[in-house]
Amino acid sequence: MLPKRTLLWLGALAAVLYTALALAFLRPIWEVFGDHLVPDRADPLFSLYVVKWVIHQARLGFPDLWNANIFYPAKGALAYSDPLFAQAAVISFFRNPVNGYNAVVFGSFVLTGLAVGWVLLASGVSPWGALLGGALYAFSPFRLHHLNHLAILFAPWLPLCLWSFDRFLAGCGAGRGAGRTTGRMIGRAALFLLFYALTLASGCYFAYMVHFPLLALLASRALGPPRDLLRPAALKALAPVGLLAALLLLVLFYPYWRITHQLRLDRDPSEIAGNAATLASYLSPAPQNLYSPFAPSDFWEAERLPAWQKPFVRPENTLFPGLLALPLAAWGFRAFWRRYRSPGERPSGLAWRLLSGVLLTLALLAYAAGDLYTLGLDREPALARWLPAAGPGVWLGLGLTFLGSLVLWATLRRRFRGTGVLLWREMEPWERGLVWIGGLSFLSSHALVYLPLARVVPGMSGMRVPARFAAFFGLTLVYFAARGWDALAAAWRERPPRLPAKVLVAVGLVLLLFLDLVPLPVRWVAVPPEEDFPEVYAWLAGRSDVRAVLELPMKADWRETSYMYYSTVHWKPIANGYSGFIPASYGELADAVERFLPGPEALDLLEKRGVTHLIVHPDEMGGEWRRPGAAPRLLQAWEGELGPRLAFVRDFGPDRVYRIVPRRP
Repeated sequence: MLPKRTLLWLGALAAVLYTALALAFLRPIWEVFGDHLVPDRADPLFSLYVVKWVIHQARLGFPDLWNANIFYPAKGALAYSDPLFAQAAVISFFRNPVNGYNAVVFGSFVLTGLAVGWVLLASGVSPWGALLGGALYAFSPFRLHHLNHLAILFAPWLPLCLWSFDRFLAGCGAGRGAGRTTGRMIGRAALFLLFYALTLASGCYFAYMVHFPLLALLASRALGPPRDLLRPAALKALAPVGLLAALLLLVLFYPYWRITHQLRLDRDPSEIAGNAATLASYLSPAPQNLYSPFAPSDFWEAERLPAWQKPFVRPENTLFPGLLALPLAAWGFRAFWRRYRSPGERPSGLAWRLLSGVLLTLALLAYAAGDLYTLGLDREPALARWLPAAGPGVWLGLGLTFLGSLVLWATLRRRFRGTGVLLWREMEPWERGLVWIGGLSFLSSHALVYLPLARVVPGMSGMRVPARFAAFFGLTLVYFAARGWDALAAAWRERPPRLPAKVLVAVGLVLLLFLDLVPLPVRWVAVPPEEDFPEVYAWLAGRSDVRAVLELPMKADWRETSYMYYSTVHWKPIANGYSGFIPASYGELADAVERFLPGPEALDLLEKRGVTHLIVHPDEMGGEWRRPGAAPRLLQAWEGELGPRLAFVRDFGPDRVYRIVPRRP
């Protein structure tokens, strides 16, 4: 490890460079910091509502944390999506929550780059390689495309959680120190538990998915020589840390487990498959990248694109590592492969060659079929006759064929050739664990692996987007990219090229870095501060007779987030809502409210559910409501139709408040 003084200078340089890159990417954040969100009003406004709810509950002492005030009368609404505890803790220090939200977005790039760079440096990578690797990860196309997902962006703890866990395991298996529970071991255990808790508190996806890489690291340390972790002394050190980690996990996920079982919120397999990765996903840059041939709007209007382009414009599937990261990682992995490649002690005969070809062909065909199903091409007329419907049995068959062929090939190769593909026992455990993390995450991002696992692994069926495993695959990739940079730098020093070649290489690297790390300008949308909220919401805050509210028109999509955001002034229960899961009661209500305003049957349903007031926004109605002078006439007709069931309360121009009059027995 470098001297502390050098580390401080290197950290300061990295912070300055990552800050400059973040400013360039989020331009002009310095002008819109207090009243705009990036890049739209959907998920960012939803995340802002969530953190304000968590902060509100914290100030009250958490009396009803999980029962957020949306989707009334549904219970446990906060558990329909990410609770964002860590983000809320940061934003609570800001007087203006919009400022806090944007600070978290900005800081996520800087902190993630620093965290990845530190882990790479501690892994033996050179300072320049670590600096480059941190930038390539923090500003990767995957993260750029998730600019609207605060739970995905703000996760600088991920690499630190994995690294601290490996350090703790290394201490447990360090011979005579394996049984120590004081001094350095306590420090390593506390550091891991800290980063593990922060990972759990930042978002449900990574809180769940991080356990797969953690198991890969545990397997690398436990199964590799000299297998010190299997000794009783090491297990005594692991047991209390495992118990504390399980307790933290239980605190977070028990409400999700309870609500999932109560409401049966498992995802449909077709929905999971539609959000899984394909080979095309790992070739798709984010629309924010300068070299992307697609615009952000193409990802929501893919139907108008030619059929051959659609696989490259699937939401949440822009997993391309980058123009510079991919060749560097390939070069770094090439050196790794050559260093640990097994020579094979026995010559391969004709039988092995034939058998190997058959097994690898089966695996390739199963993978290709999985991609076809994931992309929905089984519904194309040209392929529908060859591919059966994509039911659970099909996915199970594809997964077993793919994984079974690869496992059988690796097993038989050892029998016929005398050794495995790589000399796993000779690798450093952390590097071996990183390779396993990359392979496991890459495979788990695909539906043909994810869906069969979801049948037996608790919790996987509740996750909608397997492609988010790419965040862990990216850690492995930038590690090899940094190693590739170091290998090229070493070759450069050994055989320095001539001046024209130096200039050409330097210009090429700068160009690739610019294309990767300085994307197109992002879109900022205005959001009103609390002092500019419509008057009706401040009025609601002081009304003790208002039990629950329905705002109209019901929009039944992400546009409901504006109602949620405005409710943070009064915190009255509202029947509106938007989240990762939508309760059945909300769908029933949306169906009952025909077009824009409810009829008598819908009022009966609202009264039965405990909703006491309606807020009508005529200026947000569509259709004939937009004709000049139509809104007053249509409102008057609606009031006359409902008669004694509806009582006008107050006009806030244009917003109007009504009270639902209980039906007489």
